[in-house]
Amino acid sequence: MIDYNLLFIEKKLTEIKTAVMHIEGDHVVKLPNDVVEFLRVDESGRLWLAAHKPRCYLRNYEQCFHVQFSFYRKGIPFFIHLTGTAMIGGIEDTSIVEEKLSNGSYLVKVTPQMLEYKETGKMAGIGIDWWGTVTRWMAAFLPTTTERQLTITGIEK
Repeated sequence: MIDYNLLFIEKKLTEIKTAVMHIEGDHVVKLPNDVVEFLRVDESGRLWLAAHKPRCYLRNYEQCFHVQFSFYRKGIPFFIHLTGTAMIGGIEDTSIVEEKLSNGSYLVKVTPQMLEYKETGKMAGIGIDWWGTVTRWMAAFLPTTTERQLTITGIEK
């Protein structure tokens, strides 16, 4: 059975491709916030993302943690905000996507708890097109000379 919601989410996340990851919680040692890259959505609905390896060993950090993601890209008319539970991917999972992971990255698998998709759209009516029309109209009636004269008074030599 095809889950069209997962297909829609995967298509939109592939379009944006990157997100800001905010680690939540009060762990003594927690992973730093990072810019992550979307890789795929698996059959169970978990998101797979590539994050940059921290300076310390990954085993020093919590392996399961709460996280927020903000997927946004300039020029794309929507954004996605997601919260969920993340876990660091194991060796078996990493081997599945190893061609997409660089040496300096690790796999994060996220089970979404809340996903907000919002279309920003374009301004209708009084928008950029309207302003462009007004400026072209004004440019047609303004003088076209570029020479200007500046007079300074009150300065003695």
